[in-house]
Amino acid sequence: MDNIFEGLMGIIAVSGLFGWIPVMVWWKHRIRLEEIRNQQGAGVTEATISTLREVQRELRELRETTAKFDLSFDAGLDRLEERVNRVEGRTINSPVYRNGAAASVDEPQTVLMGNQGR
Repeated sequence: MDNIFEGLMGIIAVSGLFGWIPVMVWWKHRIRLEEIRNQQGAGVTEATISTLREVQRELRELRETTAKFDLSFDAGLDRLEERVNRVEGRTINSPVYRNGAAASVDEPQTVLMGNQGR
């Protein structure tokens, strides 16, 4: 009986020593399979897709609005530049009067506005 017990203890010791390696490999394999299944199952839902489409639509609208305001601002700057050029053109090309007489070219030119020079 002792021989059987000793033989059984030897098998248990060897199995305990080297048997846990295949068990751990099998266990890690099962865990990895479950992770893969969870990743596939946690796909994108319809609510997520509709939310993403809504965000894309809002971004397109924002881009269009920004472009419109940019064009409007550029047009406003162009109009302002044209007005300044017209005013500067009138000032440079118009004759300058000092005390009711046209000033000569050699004199410094001063434009009198309203009743300031009188």
